[in-house]
Amino acid sequence: MIALIAAYASNRVIGAGGKIPWHIKGEQPRFKDLTTGNVVILGRHSFAEIGKPLPGRETIVISTSQTYTGENCRTCRSLPEALALCREKDVYISGGAGLYEEAIGLVDKMYITEIDLVPEGDTYFPDFNKELFVRQVEKEVQGRIPYKYVTYVSIEKLIECLYSKDHNRAHQCLLTLERESARSDKVYHWFDRFSEMSKGQATYIRIRGLRLIAANARWDKDNKIDEIIDGCLKHIVDVKPIAARQFIAVLPEIARYKVELRSDIIRALQNADIGKYNQNMQPLVYKDILAALAQIERG
Repeated sequence: MIALIAAYASNRVIGAGGKIPWHIKGEQPRFKDLTTGNVVILGRHSFAEIGKPLPGRETIVISTSQTYTGENCRTCRSLPEALALCREKDVYISGGAGLYEEAIGLVDKMYITEIDLVPEGDTYFPDFNKELFVRQVEKEVQGRIPYKYVTYVSIEKLIECLYSKDHNRAHQCLLTLERESARSDKVYHWFDRFSEMSKGQATYIRIRGLRLIAANARWDKDNKIDEIIDGCLKHIVDVKPIAARQFIAVLPEIARYKVELRSDIIRALQNADIGKYNQNMQPLVYKDILAALAQIERG
């Protein structure tokens, strides 16, 4: 995993005169908890602020002008060079601003402490497109200076995860994308990818694509589902009954938000030929169909 970890104020300030322009007791343990036992990558100036390698972590300093060595400390000339050394490890990119800007397009996650403060400063966290990330508030802390622990998860990386054969990990990525789809249209921008997934040869890829098509029906102002609905409805009797059952379960979601397709969906469910499945599976699929029809009827 490639992650970025930072704390920034409401105006994105991260530094003033080489120092952090706030001191909040109890705010920093998250950094230690996440990075201990892993790799921390930081620029020369950020390393100079710390003054020594971080204990319990491998420290990589990015510098073209100086060489840093020591226990669990090395120097690399560029971020790509550093990442190439850490392919099997969890990496936390820890500043400064230039390194953050270079890393944003590469990371799986950004662990951000959002400080409710507007200090003066001369160093800023780079502005980034929040539409490309799922924002998860992990913890809110009140006090003299309130702050939040927030995790930004790359939607692109979550979608890449859907192709993984690590099914537990892929399932968690799927659930994260479904939850985000329930509250915003961010994930809808990848709809064409889900359409391609629904045609995949691998059953688990088809299932994930079909579920995300349904999850984004509410945002389908472009009527993309209308264009592919005939192909989708064939999965009511997918070659693999597990795919059929999962798709049948989410069809009411499409019917709810795509009213113009409601009659087509009902007709496809009513006419489904489940005789292709073995005798043990047929009653289960039939029960799923009845449940979906009832849910569509209820609206």
